[in-house]
Amino acid sequence: MAINTFDYNMDIIAALSDTPNDQYSASDLKGKFDEGGKKIKEYINGTIVPAVNTLLNMVSGGYIKASSIQDGSITGSKIATGTVTTANILNGTILAEDLASNSIVTAKIADGNVTTDKLAASGVTTAKIADSNVTTAKLADSAVVEAKIADSAVTTNKIADSAVSSLKIADSAVTTAKLASSSVTTAKIANSNVTTAKIADANVTAAKLASNAVTTAKIADANVTTAKIADANVTMAKTDFVETTLSSALDTKVPTSKAVAAYVASTRSQITLTLSTTWSGSGPYTQTVTVSGITASSIGFFDVAPSATAEQREAAREALLYVTGQSTNSITVTADGDKPTVAIPCIITLF
Repeated sequence: MAINTFDYNMDIIAALSDTPNDQYSASDLKGKFDEGGKKIKEYINGTIVPAVNTLLNMVSGGYIKASSIQDGSITGSKIATGTVTTANILNGTILAEDLASNSIVTAKIADGNVTTDKLAASGVTTAKIADSNVTTAKLADSAVVEAKIADSAVTTNKIADSAVSSLKIADSAVTTAKLASSSVTTAKIANSNVTTAKIADANVTAAKLASNAVTTAKIADANVTTAKIADANVTMAKTDFVETTLSSALDTKVPTSKAVAAYVASTRSQITLTLSTTWSGSGPYTQTVTVSGITASSIGFFDVAPSATAEQREAAREALLYVTGQSTNSITVTADGDKPTVAIPCIITLF
């Protein structure tokens, strides 16, 4: 509040005439001398004292009363640092814009007061979640995709009964160790689905074969040996033999020409070779030739190949060629006649 200044002209005596006159009586003259004091008294009592009393009424205990402060008159510059305490702040009056960045620390937040609405989208990162605190109830349906599962983390206990269907099993993933004993029944095998590669060697035992399951097409050639044939089970109908008068008398069976031809055809093999012009000795002449597949006990015929020319056949006749020795993968040919001067193609027929 403003106090009016004392503006009254106090030159009261100085304004009087310098010589006595009849203008003022003795009483008026006395009044002039008292006039200044009265004006000062009036100013003090009428202006100063009321103003002081008003100020005193605004102060209590050395402080200015709240009722004495005009609304909006205390600005930021009027408040000393550290002066505003919690008790001085009216509840609900601190707005977001009043808070400095990073000013709200953990200790300032009451327990249980950060609700969903207070969290920004994507505001909860991995580092904000305590270990073992994401429970089943916290996961949305279908939220755990393959990328979220660590390798080898899906153990047997994590898989519900009957949850692993055919579509869940990778091709070639069901190994022998995964199958329970006697678990693969006929009903579990689709037609034509058990290929050779699926069966371990020597694992199809007699007990695994159904009656009459092994047909002719399933038996490899030359694999039914004597040991595989039960005694007294080869009847005449199963052979290509005929009973003759001679065989009847000898109580035996004689093979037909067809059987003999079939035997020869099934056991015969031919090997081609060429005799070079390089011969050892001075007569008879010898030459050792590499022949893959022949052994020291092989039985067969040696002859000039049908592809030989007339000159080569003539040289072979004059040379009088014979096989005079054999060992593993080689034979020795001897020329008892003339030494051949041309290469001669030959064949060996083994039985």
